Amino acid sequence: MQLRFVGCGDAFGSGGRLNTCFHVSGRETNFLIDCGASALPALKRLEIARDDIDLILITHFHGDHFAGLPFLLLDAQFSRRTRPLTIAGPQGIATRLAQLMEALFEHSSKTKQRFELEVVELAPEQSKTFGAVTVTPYPVVHGESGGPFLAYRVQAEGRTLAYSADTEWTDTLIPLARGADLFIAEAYMYEKVVKNHLSLKTLEQHLRRHRRKTPRPHPYERRHALAPGQYFASRRRRRHGPRILRCTRPFPPRSTPARCSPSPVPRWSRTSRRR
Repeated sequence: MQLRFVGCGDAFGSGGRLNTCFHVSGRETNFLIDCGASALPALKRLEIARDDIDLILITHFHGDHFAGLPFLLLDAQFSRRTRPLTIAGPQGIATRLAQLMEALFEHSSKTKQRFELEVVELAPEQSKTFGAVTVTPYPVVHGESGGPFLAYRVQAEGRTLAYSADTEWTDTLIPLARGADLFIAEAYMYEKVVKNHLSLKTLEQHLRRHRRKTPRPHPYERRHALAPGQYFASRRRRRHGPRILRCTRPFPPRSTPARCSPSPVPRWSRTSRRR
């Protein structure tokens, strides 16, 4: 299974990054997590076939996570898509989607689609299966407008992917990420605390507090210990928990395409040993 960061920027395109949109594909799966306003041109730039996408998961109704849907749906209509498509998200998604369609393209919400479109509401901590994909939503905290707010734990093809979505720290992130192969976490700032968002330092502090105590690792594994200031990540999921991906910093120039990458795993050093 492959994960591609189509967009990982904030609502304001900081650093020239595009709005949130993740593409996950595999032998039996092909879906998006979030569909921000810039999702369609980003998908086209990466040459991702939109007609192959079966499912779109929406975490909440802010424009940088949700506003790309009208463009994607109209593009599907004009390109004569025939493959069924499911859009799933928080309570009220059908009403919100219709309102958004009308706001951007009047009467578009009443247009009969050439393909079967299903809009599904997801309830917190109630799993729902879409073909080979099982989704378990968890409630998170991201203010009062644009909700309900959901984080997702997705299981497909023997792998588990967890995504915090936009949120401040909440203890529901612990069961969300526990045992996952990959945990994608928002980090709006490095250390400054911003209401309704996570910072890297906040995330590191809580992960350190909740990290399970484990036996002293084999010398080979110690060579892959983390250096100060890096994300919690490990190649040994059963011992150390899930890996975390982050956007590459510093921000790239505006002329450079946005990219995200896993935190590097450095060799063992005296500095990291003392820590």
